[in-house]
Amino acid sequence: MQNQPAVLAGAFRMWLRGVGKGLMCVADLLRFLGRIHWHSKPASLSCFLAGAYQAAYKGSSRFTRGLICSTATALLFCTAPQSYAYRAPRSAPTFFADAVPPRQGTCRFTVGIVGPKGCYRARRCPAWIQTLPQAELYGLYTAAKIAAYEGMSDVTIGVNSDTARMQALSERAATACPVQNKLLRRLFWLRVWSAQRLVLFRVPSALNPADPMSRANGFPSFPQAMREADLRRLRWENSDQPYQALTHIDPPPWSLRACT
Repeated sequence: MQNQPAVLAGAFRMWLRGVGKGLMCVADLLRFLGRIHWHSKPASLSCFLAGAYQAAYKGSSRFTRGLICSTATALLFCTAPQSYAYRAPRSAPTFFADAVPPRQGTCRFTVGIVGPKGCYRARRCPAWIQTLPQAELYGLYTAAKIAAYEGMSDVTIGVNSDTARMQALSERAATACPVQNKLLRRLFWLRVWSAQRLVLFRVPSALNPADPMSRANGFPSFPQAMREADLRRLRWENSDQPYQALTHIDPPPWSLRACT
């Protein structure tokens, strides 16, 4: 899609006035965000604009530092041409992710990751992860991050949380969910840097190999949790429909890899 320079220049002038005055009325802010949405299609930059929409809905006219940075990032991507290079689907390594609430006496959620090449991880979530849906999305992001650092450009990730899976597929979350939007921004930058294509599917909790790893502290030893994860994976492979609701997410239309 070709961006119209005149309309884009108008959006940039609105942004400069907001920076200079430190203020932008709600009507101008909504019009400015609408232009960014239009220019970013068919890609989605909603995770960068969620805070601005939340401020507009609250009636705030302050153009804060956070709004300046987030809208500037979205505006920058609007000026860059989008390029969708077709890549034929191919078999991809499969990862699994799961999360569990904090154990008694602790305050942090735990995520479990199971992947190829003997990948068995049990990680505590950061302190700013406060709910289970946030932890589930953090586990999905962590699995994608591990795959990217292993050099895997195509990766299949199974989760049992429909909420986290749909947020990653649509690349957006509700404006009242700042933590989910923060994780989606991290996932966006990860995929822009690695040109990674995600394939997400749903796996029932009873068949999810990552479930024992997320509860690894409840096992007598870590190797025993790994053995339980292997048994879960074997049951998943022998199930009638291992890949439920399989959906591809193409790489973003922008890539930073060529600039490194």
